[in-house]
Amino acid sequence: MKLITKQIDYAIRILGSMAREKDIMHTTTSLAEKLKISRPFVRGILQKLNKENIVVSSKGKSGGFKFEADPHKISVISIIEIFDGQVKLDNCLIGNKVCPDTKTCLLKKKLKEMSNYINSEFKSLTLAELLNQ
Repeated sequence: MKLITKQIDYAIRILGSMAREKDIMHTTTSLAEKLKISRPFVRGILQKLNKENIVVSSKGKSGGFKFEADPHKISVISIIEIFDGQVKLDNCLIGNKVCPDTKTCLLKKKLKEMSNYINSEFKSLTLAELLNQ
C-alpha cells in the first residue's frame, strides 16, 4: 500500500519549485529538466493542477504555467486527493475484494482510526510548511 505515489511526490516537487519562483512563467520543459522528471509526466501533473486553479496556464510563445494559489492554503491532503482521491486505509490487508468478516474484523476499526489520523495530519500540513515559508 503506497500512501504517497510517484505522481503525488512529483506534484509536490513541482509545486515547491514553482512556489519558490512564484512570479515566473514555468514551461514543462524547464521544470522537467530542473526536477529530472519526464516532460509528459510534468505536463499531465500541471494540467490537473490547472483544473484545480492551483496553477494557471498561458498559451503562446511566452506561455507556460504560473503558480497561482497561496502555499499556506494548499494542504498535502488536497494534493493527494487531486491525484488519488481520499486516503483510506480500511481496505482488507489480506487482499480480499469482498471481506467475509467486515463486522467482526479485528483490524478494520484500528485501520479506520489510523486513516483518520493520517488524513488529519495531512490536512493540517501545508505546502508553505514543507517549503519552510
